[in-house]
Amino acid sequence: MIPFLTDPESFGGSPEASFDVIIPSIPGHGFSDIPKEGHFEDRKAGQILLKLMKRLGYDQFGIHGYDLGASIAGLLCLDHPDNVIGYHTTSPGNPSPLITDETPMSTAETEYLALCKRWYAKEGGYAHSLGTKPQTYAYGLNDSPVGLAAFIIEKWHLWSMQNEEDTHYHFDLDTLLTNVSIYWFTETINSSNRFYYEGHYTQWPNKFDRSFVPLGVLLTSQAHERPPKEYVERLFPKILRWEELNTGGHFAAAECPALLASHIRAFFSTVTDTTKE
Repeated sequence: MIPFLTDPESFGGSPEASFDVIIPSIPGHGFSDIPKEGHFEDRKAGQILLKLMKRLGYDQFGIHGYDLGASIAGLLCLDHPDNVIGYHTTSPGNPSPLITDETPMSTAETEYLALCKRWYAKEGGYAHSLGTKPQTYAYGLNDSPVGLAAFIIEKWHLWSMQNEEDTHYHFDLDTLLTNVSIYWFTETINSSNRFYYEGHYTQWPNKFDRSFVPLGVLLTSQAHERPPKEYVERLFPKILRWEELNTGGHFAAAECPALLASHIRAFFSTVTDTTKE
């Protein structure tokens, strides 16, 4: 997706629409160092990424994120809103607002949370295991390239816009094996998976938390990643764009990079126009 953002002119766009793109490797993932102390969780990762951006000369910046990146970015928007000019995501329910038994909810919110509960019961076994006994997984995944490939590629298949017969329908073999290889050769599958466990130590949003950082939401085909707008507005009341991608799954940046890049560009154009008003 990078060329579509950094070099739009090569794809028929204007050079004035280009971005400076910084893609940090989250600590404990791939090319970043492994945290040497326990309880390294999403908010601490956000602090390091903020420090990185400032050292690179960006006191203010925009963010696109999903999955763990969305959790880190969302919490960063809560902790340091003055540094973030806008935040775009395909994982708008992460981080989640605090919902208790006493929280009034719309019908859509109730149905969404019930759907998430059903999804977790069917597909969330990995997250429960990694959130309770991560080291047990670590030995096997760090010892067996076949086991590691099965663990990762299963998710790329199940969480994409599915073609039941062929994962290569969206991702070529080089893309899949490159992803697996990064974790294998850097031996970071354990440190990356530990974020599930360390999440027990994250200070998640409370009922008073709000971030007025401008938000752009792009909904993919994954039902459990499609919360209703009013659910997201509990944390991010300033939603500038709420759009349907109409294709793509969890790994939208790899499935439909040009389309996702166009939505990111449109969102930050809206942010810029709003700032000028």
